[in-house]
Amino acid sequence: MSQAFMRLFQPDHSEAKEYRVTEAGKIETRILESKYGRSKDWSELSSAEVSSHVMRNTAVARWLEQNLGWRRLLWACVGEDSHMQKPDAVFNASPMALR
Repeated sequence: MSQAFMRLFQPDHSEAKEYRVTEAGKIETRILESKYGRSKDWSELSSAEVSSHVMRNTAVARWLEQNLGWRRLLWACVGEDSHMQKPDAVFNASPMALR
């Protein structure tokens, strides 16, 4: 998977918020100040922030679903600490294994 980017501008173009999915699958964001040509460091979105985008069906959520797929987006909403196996392992497990 190559890195995917999305940039959203403020109506006055004073700054933009950029999102990316890294090679490792992390969802990160930073603010770009177009007036001064500066940008802040990338920071990883928390599972709560990703969930907020999904619940509000934002452009970011739709972009993430397109780039990650719904299963990986679901796991990003749940957070890494909440699971110990790959998403495909859960969806392919027998019903008895999930009890």
